[in-house]
Amino acid sequence: MKFSTNTILNRIITLLQLLILVPPLMLQYLSDRKMGVMRYLVFKKDVFSKEIFTSSFTFVYRSLLLSGIIFCIIFLIYCYTKKTKNSLIRPISTLLLWNLLCLFYVFFYKSQLLLTYHFFLIAFFIIITLQCVKLIFMSPYNKSAKKTLF
Repeated sequence: MKFSTNTILNRIITLLQLLILVPPLMLQYLSDRKMGVMRYLVFKKDVFSKEIFTSSFTFVYRSLLLSGIIFCIIFLIYCYTKKTKNSLIRPISTLLLWNLLCLFYVFFYKSQLLLTYHFFLIAFFIIITLQCVKLIFMSPYNKSAKKTLF
């Protein structure tokens, strides 16, 4: 079995995306069981809401997510109208799903009550960034993508 660097890089980034969700999930699990973790999360929630996730920054984050969704939809429509066998459709679809999931998480009221709300948001933004990096680095290796994009 011979793997190309494209396949190896793709699998490594996908594994990183999955591993990024583990710390917020573990913190949420431990917040109900350990008082020290709960105190830390209450403190961090207060710090994050005053510094990184203010109302103006939250508006910017929501706008970025919406613009990412619009970009993905436009790009998917473009790929489908050209009717090419483009391997960029799958990463773009994955990026669209992550954007939708993050946007749903931001607007869903009960998720804002979680102590790890800000940690999940940071994880989602890192995952979306890694998906964009994967999309950028995977497209030059795909010959059919070069023909359709340029």
